Amino acid sequence: SGFYPYPVHHPHDRQSQVDFDAPNFDQFPLFREVEALEAVLGAGDVLYIPAYWWHYVESAKKGPTVSLNFWFLPSWSGRKQSDGEFDETIPDSVRSVIAQREVEMLIAKLTHPSKVGRVLTDVLHRRFEFLQTDTASQNAD
Repeated sequence: SGFYPYPVHHPHDRQSQVDFDAPNFDQFPLFREVEALEAVLGAGDVLYIPAYWWHYVESAKKGPTVSLNFWFLPSWSGRKQSDGEFDETIPDSVRSVIAQREVEMLIAKLTHPSKVGRVLTDVLHRRFEFLQTDTASQNAD
């Protein structure tokens, strides 16, 4: 994702590592490809933001601002349909975020939340020595 989310279980989970006001394109090159929509809301206006859609909010005027979140799984949340296929109406960008988060949560459950980054780095660099060691010890039995 061009938004570079913090890993699952990080204190800033569900937030971007990118400073939107001064993005570091050397550190976050895919952020250049992010397309934005802008909305200006007035008093009494409501904006619905679908699940997994990134958003950045600024208040233009001083005064009260209210943000209300409802956390639920929408009908297109990526859960398998009865035939085992994923819902094709899910946008590819949303499907990608869902997959990334699911992988991070699985690694955290199988190891420990603090090890998610290390495991992902090892997999990225094709470091599977721990698998070879386990296989070698099983073959010796």
